[in-house]
Amino acid sequence: MTSKEIILDFINLIFLLALVVFCITFFIVGDRFAEFTQLLQALMPMSVFGIFYLIRIKLTRDESKKRKKEMNDDLTLSLDFRDKFWSEAVVFLTPIAMCIIFYLSEGEMTTLEIIQASIVFLILFFWNRYLLSKTR
Repeated sequence: MTSKEIILDFINLIFLLALVVFCITFFIVGDRFAEFTQLLQALMPMSVFGIFYLIRIKLTRDESKKRKKEMNDDLTLSLDFRDKFWSEAVVFLTPIAMCIIFYLSEGEMTTLEIIQASIVFLILFFWNRYLLSKTR
């Protein structure tokens, strides 16, 4: 590990410890334990994806180090227009699928759900645009 990585890991550890101390102080000392249990129940699904994300980052970092040692850190991706079509289909169909899921679960669409689907669409659209703007 380089000194930069050690410092970043130390900063992450300090942040995590400060967050734990804050949560203990806020929820337990402040007599808000019922809100704490609701928060943990709400965060459980996100934590699963967060753990998968952290594992993936670690694997990607290891692969990146290996490729930098070999002086080969470029990626070559070969796509055709069929791949571009499917990429755009995912971008435009994901918010539609979200709206369908919202409607089937709630029986109606609220403004908040439309805003959520719109935000997902914008994130996917600009990410897709960014990736495909690197074409030659």
